Order: sequence, then structure tokens, then C-alpha cells
Amino acid sequence: MSDMNVKDRAYLWLQLADNASVGKKRRLIEYVGGIESLYNGFPDHAKEVIDTLGESGFAKLSITRDDNYIDKKIEELRKAGVAIVSEESENYPPLLRDISDAPIAIFAKGNLNALKSTDTLGVVGSRTPSRYGKSVTENFVREIVHADITIVSGLARGIDTVAHRSAIGEDKVTVAVVANGLDRCYPPENHSLMDSICSNGAVISEYPLGAIPYPHRFPERNRIISGMSRGILITEAGRKSGSLITLRYAVEENRNVYIVPGNVDSPKSAGSNEALRELQGAMVTEPNHILADYGVKERDARPPQMKLDVLEERIMEFVKSEDRHFDEIIEFSGIGVSSLVALLSKLELLGLIKKLSGNYYGK
Repeated sequence: MSDMNVKDRAYLWLQLADNASVGKKRRLIEYVGGIESLYNGFPDHAKEVIDTLGESGFAKLSITRDDNYIDKKIEELRKAGVAIVSEESENYPPLLRDISDAPIAIFAKGNLNALKSTDTLGVVGSRTPSRYGKSVTENFVREIVHADITIVSGLARGIDTVAHRSAIGEDKVTVAVVANGLDRCYPPENHSLMDSICSNGAVISEYPLGAIPYPHRFPERNRIISGMSRGILITEAGRKSGSLITLRYAVEENRNVYIVPGNVDSPKSAGSNEALRELQGAMVTEPNHILADYGVKERDARPPQMKLDVLEERIMEFVKSEDRHFDEIIEFSGIGVSSLVALLSKLELLGLIKKLSGNYYGK
């Protein structure tokens, strides 16, 4: 038999029953007087289990309440480098304990100490962000992590990926919450990012190894992102963005909400702008607006670290040498009007150049 203690074996056993809701699991634990009582006294608690989980739930727990089966699952976790973290563990995210439907246990990979912080900020948004959304996310995260605030996100495409990479780029801690087992990665192209997160931070899930990221699991995942975060930052979100579900959870759990205003003509910002209109006081336009709520003294803006391509560098130097009219820059760059507008907007957003009166640009 594995040397895992009885209580952790019990939590693992019950967490493997991923067809039972958190509420039912909690009612069952309370019904029989504790999780060890349920584990050690099974199947003497048949009536209580059937009353709470039904016949099928009792059947599944009966099959899995086997020392050899549990030992096999423990070995699978060990080989995958995954730990079971129960709600009684010192490594269980402290803020997550406070929400009404907190999981009784989570699976975690990486540095478990990263889960202990209460200075946490969830960062979520569009899976197909604009250049503006990416730049805003990078700039906010890079500033915020230097106040030792842990970034929490969902490892999804788009804003989540930008948030995690920005924290890692500053050699700071980030935690990813996923909607699948930790022996797989979704989306698959983020596998290397998942590994990078684990080197300093952690990746967690309430689902056992092998679990597939079914659609209904993403909203469930979002409640954990919100639950373990002191505040939620939305940098860009469309009307149907899943990040608005995270926002709803944050409001319900009385967490701080921060929304960056977006272009009113862009559908990518329609959801976050609408939420901003409904939630007065949620608007943020610079990292210091968030840091103040975390008790951090206002910080001077750090110089942007975004890497520029060759053309962006040339145009920046051209404009910095002396004030240049837009038409001069077009002639110098040789690119189209729309491309140049986007490029100049990026340099302006990064604080590298300024737009002056008369359609001039300078430093």
C-alpha cells in the first residue's frame, strides 16, 4: 500500500468521483461525520451515500473503494508529477476556501508554495485579442508582478496566454487553472508554456488525470480562477467571452473587479465595455489603480520591455530624431496608411513616441 496518509487517500478517492457535484460531496462528508469516517466505514454508510449520490454514485464509489485501485491512481499521479491538495492542506489556495462551492481537493503540478499567496490577481479576456488587448495585458502584468502579486489565469489562447507569458518574462510567479486532467494540455500549443509555468508557479485542476476539457468544465474552471484571486482584471472581452463568467463569479464572491476600457467600435471590447458601464468604479487605465487596492505604494511606470521588430525600431528612431508629420513617416516607411496607424498606435501606447498636434509625431 502507498505511504499516502489515510485522509489524503480519502480525498483522492472522493475527488475521483468527478460525476458528483461539490455540493453533494460536502453534504455526504457532513452526513457521515467526516471524510475519514466515510472512507474507513464504507460501505457501512450505504444509505447515506445512496441518499446523497444515488444508486449510480454508490456503485462507482464501491468500485473505486479498493486499496489496489487507489494505489494505482497514486502511482499515476507520482509518474505525472502531480499532487493531490485537499482543502485541509497548507498548500490549498487560502482565498479559494472562502467561496461557496470550493472543490474539496485539487490536483496540482509545479511549485505548490505558489498556491499559498493571498496577493493574487486573475487576468482573463478574449481568446482572439487585438493588438491593443495584447499590449495592455503585457503592460499591466509586467508592472503588477513586480509588486509580488501572483497572476492567475486559465492557460487558454489569447489574453490568458499573454498574461502567463508576461509574468514568466519578468521571472515572476503565475498560476494556471485548467479544465482538464494535468496529464494533458489544452490548447495543445501551450504545452511548453505549461512547463514554463510549473518551473516557478503551478498548474491546477479539480479534475483527475485523463479528464477531457468538455465545454461545461470551462465555466467550472472560471469559478476557481475567481475564487483564488483577490481581484479580477479583464483587459479585453467580447459579448460572448467566457471571461464575463469569471467576472460574474467575482462579483458574486465580492472580489475586486478591474476592467480596461476598449475601443467602442471594436466587437472584441463590446463585452468588457458593457460590463464596465454596468459596474461603476471598475474602470482601470493604469496598473497603479490596481496596486492601490493591494496596499502597494504608487510605482513609477517601468519602461516597456516589448521587443520591437526592425521596421518599428527604424520608425521610432526616425520620429525621435525630430518631430515628423504622418506623411513623412509614410514616405520613410513605405507601408500603407492602415498599417502605419496601427504601428504608431503601438509605439504611442508603449510610451515610446507621442502624437502631437497637426498630425505630427515626436518623443
